[in-house]
Parts: sequence; C-alpha cells; structure tokens
Amino acid sequence: MNKLWRIGVCVAALAFAVPAAQAQQQRGGGGGQGLHSLAANKSVQEELKLSDDQKTKVDELSKKTQETVTEKTKDLSQQERRTKTQEIMKEVNAATEKSLGDILKADQVKRLKQINTQRQGPRAFSNEATQKALKLTDDQTKEIKEFVDEGQKAVREQTQGLTRQDAQKRREITTKVNKETMEKITGKLTDEQKKAWKDLTGEPFEVKYEQRQRQQQQ
Repeated sequence: MNKLWRIGVCVAALAFAVPAAQAQQQRGGGGGQGLHSLAANKSVQEELKLSDDQKTKVDELSKKTQETVTEKTKDLSQQERRTKTQEIMKEVNAATEKSLGDILKADQVKRLKQINTQRQGPRAFSNEATQKALKLTDDQTKEIKEFVDEGQKAVREQTQGLTRQDAQKRREITTKVNKETMEKITGKLTDEQKKAWKDLTGEPFEVKYEQRQRQQQQ
C-alpha cells in the first residue's frame, strides 16, 4: 500500500467526518484533499483562466505543499489519521490560501473558493464560515450535524470491506450519499439561506481528473 493511496483512503474516510462542533476549518476548505491540489488541477486552472506564469507558481506551491502533507502524515497510525488529518489539512489549507493570494487575482481566488465549497458537499455546512454566511440557527446547525453524522455512518457501512481496487465503487457510494444528504440539508434552509449558499458555491463545476491523477488517488 503506497503512501498516496493511504492518504486517499484517509480522504474518503473524512468525507463526512467533520462535526459541526469542530468546524473551525480553513476558509471554507475542507479536510481531506487539500486546497493546493484543487488549485493545481488542470480543469480548475482552465476554469480560473490562469496564465502560464500563474500555473507554474501554483504547481510549484502544490508540490511543496504535498511534500509537507506527506511529511506530517507519514508516521501516523490509521487511528491517528482519522483524528489528526483534519487539523493538519486545516493548517495546510490556511497556509495555501495565503500563498495563493499572492499568485491569483481576487476573482480567481473567489471562484476557487466556490469550487472548493462545491467539492465539500455536506461537509461545507460544518464549517464555521459557512454557518455564519448562511446565518444558520442553533436548531438548523444541530439538524445538519445529524444529517452529516447519518451520512458518515452510511458511507462507513456501505464501503466496509472495499479494497484498493474498489476505489470507483467507493466514489460512487460517497457521491450518492452526498446527494441524499445535501437534499436533506437544503430542505431545511430558508429562501434567503439558499441564495447565500448559491453565492458561496457559484455556478456548478465538475472537477475533472486525468488518468494519472485517478491512478494516484486509487
């Protein structure tokens, strides 16, 4: 089992693992896969219309950041990965966002944040920044946490026993549970909150991965 796949498994395990009470994450960026890898994704760079110089700088930043993540997680046990990866990614993404602010234009940073929020799915509602932007009530926050916990349980139960070769099935299960959970969450939002959510996510965008990236994730 290589390091990249171990990190990928940890990312999948964290798909729903962010409780509202621990939601002090990076700028709407989630645990799991880092902001640095999203900014370095070819389809995202095309969406942001990065110049060649920006691409070079972003790619260098991503490589350096991935080395930092690997160094911080390489000696962690499976249990420690479950409990510590979120905090590690919070620190990494905060540093990445600061560095990206020196590379990207303001509108590019905004769009990157929107794409990242979309990618987080239900986890985004566990972020303190999202909760404030949507002005969620205590009751809403509690209900949403219950939905996220239910989703976490569903992913865990439905992916139990899957192996490295089942990465595609794992993604399909997670996507399905994400969609169901999002429907439950948005059903509890007011029209004003739905508008605020739309502002946070922008136009729908599907992050595309090249074959090599898919193999590394698996």
